[in-house]
Amino acid sequence: MAARSYKALFVTHDTGYYGASRSLQTFLASYETQRADLLINRRLLRQNDLDAIRSRFGPHVTNIWEGLLPFDRCFRGKPVRTVPLVARNALASWGRERLLERIAAEHFDFIYLNSLALHQLIDPRLPFIIHVREIYDGTNSEAVKFLDNAHGVIFIDGATKSAFPQLSAPWVILNNPFDMRVDHPNKVKSMGERFDLRSRTVFTLVGMMNENKGTDFVIDSFCRVARRDAVLILVGNGSGPYEKYCRKLTNGNPNVIFHGFEEDVASIYNLSDYVIRGEAYPCVGRTIYEGLYSGCAVVVPGDPSNVADIFEYDRFKEKIHFYPPRQSEALGSLFRSLKKLDVRGPSLMSNVSDFINGFDSFVGTVVGRDRMSASAGSTTRAVLA
Repeated sequence: MAARSYKALFVTHDTGYYGASRSLQTFLASYETQRADLLINRRLLRQNDLDAIRSRFGPHVTNIWEGLLPFDRCFRGKPVRTVPLVARNALASWGRERLLERIAAEHFDFIYLNSLALHQLIDPRLPFIIHVREIYDGTNSEAVKFLDNAHGVIFIDGATKSAFPQLSAPWVILNNPFDMRVDHPNKVKSMGERFDLRSRTVFTLVGMMNENKGTDFVIDSFCRVARRDAVLILVGNGSGPYEKYCRKLTNGNPNVIFHGFEEDVASIYNLSDYVIRGEAYPCVGRTIYEGLYSGCAVVVPGDPSNVADIFEYDRFKEKIHFYPPRQSEALGSLFRSLKKLDVRGPSLMSNVSDFINGFDSFVGTVVGRDRMSASAGSTTRAVLA
């Protein structure tokens, strides 16, 4: 298949291995265009490892730019406000026009923002498409105005869309891209042997350890059950004080495994029976789909009334277990009753081609409209004055 004719800029504040960054990496690894540039956050105190970042985002990235990107904490589960973040946002605001001028000079067919947190970059004169992965919390009304000025908005599910009921910009709901085909079967085997997981039920919580994700809540609920034939694996790092607090909660329970950061998270899923979320509100999230696409069952905060927010629910419903958010007794009941999976569901699955088809259809509409406007004399893609 010939490369798409688009010249595109993809903008991300996160270049790590989890969450939004992982979604963009999975997408770009298969999305071949005439030119795909990547704009990332310039670090203030140390340098980005551009070679490592390029290896993660794949061979279709042509150029990597660095710039000071805004980060608006206007969503549920937002990080704590810190002095470095305030300083960075001030610098990003000061340099916004210069960055936009640099972007405009390249005449991109579209500029893709990988998170709601980046909405302050949107300028109606440029073809911005923003991917909203977070649930807007209403704390900054300017976010609504910026999204209205986007040329297109992609939401990951109905919950993220419902926070913008009056949106005037064109929008579409597309599930995240997932590719859970494992490249290291020997690593899966060795990890299973190391933790002696063959006969134990494995519950797994994946992602940065923090209070919003409910790491402490999940640990406490698991330890209260005191089940000897089950383990809880925590995949991801946390801040020193919070991780210390979480370790203290276990009271030395050997069945709670602090695995830490794992680049090959697909191997973890292939060891797991159940993938858990622990937020204080109904939440599906990327790790739930990664688990389902890896053949795991999942434990989700919410109730069956939330099924409309779960893609392919009918396909996976036998693998989905709900509990009321942050109710320890309810989660503990699941920890107590759920048994090791005798037969895993379909695994090694990918929906990347479906995502790309949906993305292409939406972007084709947006870019086509912009091109027609440009031919009629619009300033949409003009270099900013």
